[in-house]
Amino acid sequence: MGLQRFAWFVAAAAWVLIGIGSLVTTTGSGLSIPDWPLAYGRPVPPHWEGGVVFEYTHRVVAGTVFVLMTILLVRIWRTDSARRVRPWALGTWGLLVTQAILGGVTVLYELPRPVSIAHAGLAQATLVAMVVLAMKLAPVTPVEATPVPARRRGRLFPWAFGLVGILYLQILIGALVRHMAAGLAVPDFPLAYGHLWPPAEVFRQAPYLAPKIWVHMIHRVGAVLVGVVIHAVGIPALRRFRDVPAIAGTARLLMYGWALQIVLGGWLIWWTRHWFPTTLHVMTGALLLAAGTFLALRLRGVEAGCKS
Repeated sequence: MGLQRFAWFVAAAAWVLIGIGSLVTTTGSGLSIPDWPLAYGRPVPPHWEGGVVFEYTHRVVAGTVFVLMTILLVRIWRTDSARRVRPWALGTWGLLVTQAILGGVTVLYELPRPVSIAHAGLAQATLVAMVVLAMKLAPVTPVEATPVPARRRGRLFPWAFGLVGILYLQILIGALVRHMAAGLAVPDFPLAYGHLWPPAEVFRQAPYLAPKIWVHMIHRVGAVLVGVVIHAVGIPALRRFRDVPAIAGTARLLMYGWALQIVLGGWLIWWTRHWFPTTLHVMTGALLLAAGTFLALRLRGVEAGCKS
């Protein structure tokens, strides 16, 4: 397998790992194995009751991703033509090591919320780093695309990078929602307690729920903001670069993916935070972040006159 294809394969494996991590959180399986890096003092757990299968699968897939990333790093180090990406590859590998350590800390210290949220956020940052690495491994060649008309030469790529930042912030807020168990703090959708915003009496009657309701609603507002920015970047990208399949296709993926994400968000509320829509919701969010990163880098490359 070529170096760039292998890098994309590693990124895909990391994306699957994020989904399995979400499954562990949703099913409350994070402490089903109370020790780390062993499982009940053994390489393989002696029993599989409760959430052990989810937690152990998460560990096995995490180990597999680490091995794959290590192989990729070695291959890059042994390839002279990939010398320019060695620092980035080493940094990505370091993020994965840090992620593994955070995973162990979450178990040994019984899921402290700040560490758990940092673990979730770093997983997404590592995925972004892997996408960037895969794109950096592509050969740099002149762009074969229709030039942007003079009246439309406003740069899109800064807005696309802004979109990546907004997507990442929204994912962090989503992690806070999950780890605060605030997913059902507002039990209806698309309304909130039958209104556009939860009425004041809800906060008065259940003040202990107020922090969870606020975080939940901030996440909903963030979803709307994400949709606005995705379309503000995606529609002009489609118009200007309809003949560049990588850009046009990614712009469509972002817009359709956002619509799917809204449906999944409602579904997990209607289905009482079932593990299936919740896991798909997290994986779709990660996919949007990866696609946004890809689009930002491709737009920068095209608008600068060369492919990224």
